[in-house]
Amino acid sequence: GLWGVIRSNTRYPDIVIGDMQAQIAACRQGAERLRYLCKKYGVETVTESMSLAIDSTEKGTRRHIGDIPNGLYEAEQMMDHDGVITDAAFPILIQLAIEDEEIHVSFTGTSPVRAGPVNAPEYAIRSVVRAAIKGVISPSEPSNEGDFRPIKFDIPPGLVISPQRPAPVDSYGYVCIAAYELCMRAMSKAIPDRCIAGGATLCMPTISRFDPRDGRPFILSDPFDVGNGARPNADAPTMAINVMGDVPNSPVEVVEMRYPLRIERFGLRSEVAGDGKYRGGAGVYRDYRVLEDGIT
Repeated sequence: GLWGVIRSNTRYPDIVIGDMQAQIAACRQGAERLRYLCKKYGVETVTESMSLAIDSTEKGTRRHIGDIPNGLYEAEQMMDHDGVITDAAFPILIQLAIEDEEIHVSFTGTSPVRAGPVNAPEYAIRSVVRAAIKGVISPSEPSNEGDFRPIKFDIPPGLVISPQRPAPVDSYGYVCIAAYELCMRAMSKAIPDRCIAGGATLCMPTISRFDPRDGRPFILSDPFDVGNGARPNADAPTMAINVMGDVPNSPVEVVEMRYPLRIERFGLRSEVAGDGKYRGGAGVYRDYRVLEDGIT
């Protein structure tokens, strides 16, 4: 019955149901493997091992933070608009206070919640800040809760990075990527030899048809990764972007098989990679030809 309610209230139920079933399958797989470990080694051994790993990681993370000079490191960015009020830019500010073996994160001065759907739920903002810090101080070490215990947040409700219901949040990715970039930029003031340069942000054309009189309705949200920022000691990766996961760079064959579209070019734009001793990642071009009527 619940599946029926969800399906009936969604414009493209196959996409939504597929996403939800994938998440459920992943959770079930995790639960099954955890049960297997408990059966093989015993519940007490497994839980003690978890605690030991987390505590050990926390000690290592605190040691890494302790190597960063104490101080307050800040960064700021203006976002063009929120998609609804298109003539008003708004700010996002981040402050990282390094105090011995802890990092205190705040967003004082950041815009209040916006009318458009760019508001990013606080749990997402916490995640991208943690990812940025983890990626700088211990990128090659296994990750668990211990990495994040020394990172303290002071985020009041009601900001664009801490919206409350019923604020719209559908396009939260733009602000998430901005928060990641700002965190990296702030840390670069303390440890510049370990931080990457700024990279590409979210790029995702959406091609759709709604009226069945023109043909089968569909929606293609086609995110693709482009160039990342250069590293302190190496060129940047291409067709990789920080923060956003998803399944970008859809194969041309899959798109053409499923939708009335033809992708006539998909390649690298090395001329926009950026200059310097170490180069940024290349951009991409992707040319679509629409083959049927009624498509936006």
